[in-house]
Amino acid sequence: MVETVAKREKRQDEFLKEVQSYHSGYFTVSFTTLLELKEQIIKAVHHLDLSLSAASIDESELLERADSLISGASSFSDPTLSISLAFGPKQQLLRPSEIESKELAQKISKKALFDDTSLFEISLGTQNRLEKGRLILEQDGGKSSISINEQGDIVVRMPAKSRDRNFPQPALSLIEEEVQAKLQHGLMFASWLIDDIDPMKRITDSVLLVGLTGAGYLGWSTKKEAAETCLGRRNTTISRQDCGAFDAGNQKAKRH
Repeated sequence: MVETVAKREKRQDEFLKEVQSYHSGYFTVSFTTLLELKEQIIKAVHHLDLSLSAASIDESELLERADSLISGASSFSDPTLSISLAFGPKQQLLRPSEIESKELAQKISKKALFDDTSLFEISLGTQNRLEKGRLILEQDGGKSSISINEQGDIVVRMPAKSRDRNFPQPALSLIEEEVQAKLQHGLMFASWLIDDIDPMKRITDSVLLVGLTGAGYLGWSTKKEAAETCLGRRNTTISRQDCGAFDAGNQKAKRH
């Protein structure tokens, strides 16, 4: 528990960073008053009790679960970025009735559509379905999707190439900054989702796998490199006008 203060001594900051980096610990929490400290201690003791009663971590089983999830994550020929997260100790975080509930699907859909991460597009319809105990929300025939099961295992899938018309891309290249941004958004979304379904912090470990499929024929470049190639007329699949828009987008990204 970390008291909220205006300023800490250097050694206090160093100690706090060390504690927050422990692998086997939990996230630290803040308090201002003694009453808040009391409430946080009660919650922490309860969390400890739950973690001690949970099953031990089987790392090989976690990896196997994450691998099986991502292996079946994409069957499309289009470039697809898939994120798979398996959590442990293995336990039921969601009841079947919660997986099937409209409330969970609506909560996930709203976050995916209107949050800063914007994994889904408002202009596209969103479909929900249940498959082998998993809740799946998808768009564009499954090219973008989010799924979760009773254990809290999460799979996020999205097109690896941007649909943003302000940043046209060479036909045979992936843009590094776009892929990095999509990966960051996917991880932020998964972090929010597991925190939402596991407020008691019963989950202590996770295995993360990332896959890029359908992209074997594509090159890899930064926005700057793609803009230079485009403006140099070495790529004839993008018009001169689009090159200007792409270069303007690249300059905007630099300023930010």
